[in-house]
This record gives sequence, structure tokens and C-alpha cells, in this order.
Amino acid sequence: RMMITLTFLFHLLQVLPVVVFFSTFVSVLYYLGVMQAIIKQLGKFLSFCLGTAPAESVNAAGNIFLGQTEAPLLIRPFLKDMTNSEIHAVMTGGFATIAGAVMAAYIIFEVPATHLLSASVMSAPAALAVSKLFYPETEKSKHSAGDVYNIAKGTERNLIEAASNGASMSIKLVANIAVNLIAFSAMLSFVNATLVWLGDRVGYNELTFQFICSYIFWPLSYLMGVDQEDCRTVAELIGTKIILNEFFAYKDLSSFIKNRKALDIYLENAGRNLTDNLTGSWSNNGTHILLYDTGDALVGGLISMRSMVITTYALCGFSNLSAMGIQLGGLGAMAPNKKSIMSKIVFRAMVAGNVACFLTACVAGLFYEDD
Repeated sequence: RMMITLTFLFHLLQVLPVVVFFSTFVSVLYYLGVMQAIIKQLGKFLSFCLGTAPAESVNAAGNIFLGQTEAPLLIRPFLKDMTNSEIHAVMTGGFATIAGAVMAAYIIFEVPATHLLSASVMSAPAALAVSKLFYPETEKSKHSAGDVYNIAKGTERNLIEAASNGASMSIKLVANIAVNLIAFSAMLSFVNATLVWLGDRVGYNELTFQFICSYIFWPLSYLMGVDQEDCRTVAELIGTKIILNEFFAYKDLSSFIKNRKALDIYLENAGRNLTDNLTGSWSNNGTHILLYDTGDALVGGLISMRSMVITTYALCGFSNLSAMGIQLGGLGAMAPNKKSIMSKIVFRAMVAGNVACFLTACVAGLFYEDD
């Protein structure tokens, strides 16, 4: 238990400085006007391709780089007059993507950066499309393109102040990540201990939260194109993402990625050192990979590269139960007159955000080719 705690703290100390740096970097880009220019052009492109309103398109573009409560700040003056469908699109976009600062943290977990960035970019138009299927537009937008695309620059007086403000703003994000990790880790341990105790009463002591999720989300994993032998494992990760959050899911996914790399190095070394009687023999007992030459065990086992790529896309979004409260708090403060409709559609938007993530995962699986 002490080793688990130390490992948890080590991961925490690795991730949080990256979040601070990226938040500072984005703040500097925002001060220079670079971020506004990129978001403006992407918003125009999305609006042209999908026929969506300018405000919801700019928000979707902002979600590629910013978080679910930061991106709506780009369109804050327009939120109070948005149609219900546009509000739904704004909320769905927040659920379907992750913030750039958090994305940098997941790269520390050795999740491939190319797939993370692709997932966030692909989920922006997917979120708009799915949102309109879940909540079709029946009203006319009240905002002109000229007003929406005129994104204001930061109010900082110089580059140093912009960097300082960015670092200061990251304090809340860092604290939120740290506190949520501690709280949800404790909650998951409690739930699993309770389930194991209940399962033991009927002679089954392997009943856990992950075990239940592995059956509930198995069909979804299979439909996304995950290799059949990996479906239960990926289903566990999807359940962790939806019920807890994507941070825990990516942390668990990173163990499979590291195991894959360790096995590749083991086999490569065996191929290079034939004179040292290295056979490169290994076996998979379902939960661990046993490396016979070194006597090591890769805890947790493996999933295929195809399954890993599809899972990376499926997990890339803030679409979990706890994020609903975060969105309601953030958006409700920006547009109090819309708080009632937000509370009615927040669960629908969360489901739509998950569907958008799963659709991008399906597309990734469609085009992925094994080396």
C-alpha cells in the first residue's frame, strides 16, 4: 500500500508542473493574439462546413485548446441570447474535448501525443454534429458573424504579466486535479472494497467496479472496432472515464502502453543477444505478462496497438458525471438566465459528448493499420 501511495504521488508531481507550464504558454499566445487568430479561422471553417451558427462554431474551435469552462469565455457576451440548441452545442463541445493543459499531462503518461491531438481536433466537429442530432435547431440565431468573430485580446499590459496571469490561473486547475485524484482514488477504493466484501458473501471475491464495467461496456468496445480479446479491458477503461474521469482512465491505459514498450525492448534485446542464451520467451496469464529470461512480470497485461489507439480516442473528453457539475457552475455564472435550460439538458449533453468521442474512435479504428 505504501508503494501504491508513493507511485501515486510520483505521477502527481510529474503531471502538475506540465499543467502549469502549458497554462502559462497558452496565456502568452492569447496575449499575442495567436490563439484568437487560430480559433477564429477554425470557427469560420466549422461554420462553413457544418452550417452551424458562428457562436457555437467558435466555442467548438476553442474547445480544441481550452477547457470546458474556459472556451465559452470566448463567446460570453452571446451566451445569454443563445438558442437552446446552441447552448446544448456549447455544453456538448465541452464534454467531447479536453483542455490543452490536461492533454500535456496525459502525454507524461506516455499516451501518444499525435493521437491525443488528433482526437481533440476531430471531436470538435463531431461534437457539433452529434449535438444537432440530439437537440436539433428550430430557432434562428440572433448573432451576426461579424460580432462573434471579433474576439478580444487579453487585457494584460505586457508579456510578463500575461505569463504571470497564466501561471496564477493554473493554480485552480492544478488544485482541482490533485484534489479530484485524491477524492476519487479514495472513493474507488471504498467502492471496490465494498463490492469485494459483498461478492465474498456469495463466494465471488473478484467483484469490483472495473469488473462490472467490463461487462456493461463490452458491446460498445466491440462496436468501436477493439480487438475482441481486449474488449473487456477497454470496457473497464470506458467505465472508469464515464463514472470517475478520464484522468484515471488514461492513467490505467498508460500501464498497458508501458507494458507494450517493455515487451518490445525485451524481445529486441533477446534478438540482439542470441549468444547469451536469451530466448525471448514470455507468456500471458490474463492479468500479467511473464518474461522468462529476466524473471520480470508486467502487471496488468497487454492490449494490442489497434485497441490502444481506439481507446485513446474514446477517452479523449471531459464527458463524465463529475464534469456535469463543473459545467453547470461555470456556464451558469456566465449566463444566469440560461441556468434552468442548462440543468435540463446537461445529462443529454454529457451523453452526446461521449457519443462524439466514440465516433472519433470508430473513425480512428477504420483508418488505423498495424505496422
